[in-house]
Amino acid sequence: KLVNILESPEEAAIAPKDVERIKKEIFGMQTFYVTAVENLGAEMNGAGVLFKGNLRTERAKVWETVQADLERMFNGEYTAFMLEEPPGEDGPSGDVAIDSKYGPRVSFLIVPSDRAGPSPGTAGWQYLLALALMGLTVGSAVQLGLVAEVSKLPPETMSWLQQAGDVELPEGALPPGLENFDSVAYVESALPVTIGVMAASVGHEVGHQIAAFMRKIKIGIPFLIPNSQLGTFGTLTQIKSTPETRADLFDVAAAGPVAGGMVALNLFVYGLTLSMGGDSPDLIPIPNALFNSSLLLGGISQLFLHAGAKGVMVHPYFIAGWCALTTQALNLLPVGSIDGGRMTQTAFGRRVLGATSLGTYIGLSFGIIASSLALPWAIYIVLTQRTPEFAPKDDVTEVDDGRATLAFALIAVAFLVLLP
Repeated sequence: KLVNILESPEEAAIAPKDVERIKKEIFGMQTFYVTAVENLGAEMNGAGVLFKGNLRTERAKVWETVQADLERMFNGEYTAFMLEEPPGEDGPSGDVAIDSKYGPRVSFLIVPSDRAGPSPGTAGWQYLLALALMGLTVGSAVQLGLVAEVSKLPPETMSWLQQAGDVELPEGALPPGLENFDSVAYVESALPVTIGVMAASVGHEVGHQIAAFMRKIKIGIPFLIPNSQLGTFGTLTQIKSTPETRADLFDVAAAGPVAGGMVALNLFVYGLTLSMGGDSPDLIPIPNALFNSSLLLGGISQLFLHAGAKGVMVHPYFIAGWCALTTQALNLLPVGSIDGGRMTQTAFGRRVLGATSLGTYIGLSFGIIASSLALPWAIYIVLTQRTPEFAPKDDVTEVDDGRATLAFALIAVAFLVLLP
């Protein structure tokens, strides 16, 4: 929403004389005829002035002219945003006003550049937090690998673990069976799962970094999020500069899960191939119930793997790929400002994102999506990334059909992975 909260010119974010210059010298009968000017609060991309009116030529030409003239006249002091104009009170609710000749009706928001978009800086405490979270996430991934290899512990130790609450050990004593156990080899056996999970997260972040560099968008340092069930929930990566177009923001958002998903998919397929023989000493048992947690991954796995006396025997890379694909799928959910939310916002609009966010929260609340991961993931999103991303400067020009199709396909696959 854009709410008019300023009542007098002296409260305006832009000096009245500058507003007049913009109205008379940048806009006009040949480009954009201004019919109303509103001072706005900080509802969207910082406080500024909204110019409403009618396009008098092609939208792309007007947008190019407005940006060039604003830079020439004010030397970067102000930043322009082009927004879709909603219909008036009599128009259909939720629709966008349409001009019969030039497409969606638009408004131009002019904002002081120091208030336009997200804060570009990174505080010192954020670097410390990122390092702490990285250490916790590595520890979480190691823990996941150790749990995956738990069947390699001695039978006496396994029995003690099952009744650990009832059996007290003498002070300083090791659990039964571990007196001569090779703990170094046990930890080393956990490395495939640990490395695989972390590799997918690194691939995800590298994808973001490459796309951001190509699109000239600044992004913040990644915050790895630990999780005991998957090793990691992925990374929280903030956009630190305002994208020029929806396509730019889409590319940065999509590059992460595409890159991370490719790493995870290769791990899953390679691990599935190694598991099909059934006679490798590296195979470890997993419960049959794991296959029921994912419609897509479980369905594929059941085509090639079969349960034995000890359960389903799989390679550690299979577990790493399964967990990594689940992490990528969670980040593709169309909600808030996670990657899936950014893709939905840019490909289909903020109104669609509002609807899909509500549907996703309902699915998570009832455990329809993500099963046992639903509650911690929902809490993480609500606390850190529930709000949509800042709008790009040109928030009117739609992404091409290829990007829209990619967004739909990736989000659909994510739901297939997360539906039980």
